[in-house]
Amino acid sequence: MPWGLWVGKLGHVRAQFAARAAPDEIAVCTSVSTVVSALASALDCSEARNKVLADACQSV
Repeated sequence: MPWGLWVGKLGHVRAQFAARAAPDEIAVCTSVSTVVSALASALDCSEARNKVLADACQSV
């Protein structure tokens, strides 16, 4: 698929996903692993790590 056509389709899909958000607030990625990695790298892990957490909400 030509690049210009692909980018146009991506914009259309973003607009469809963005029922309650602006299309530029929607990220479309190639895999779940990519998204999980991006989210995990955004977590603040600067505090002491002497606990095992099941999810980020338990760190409060």
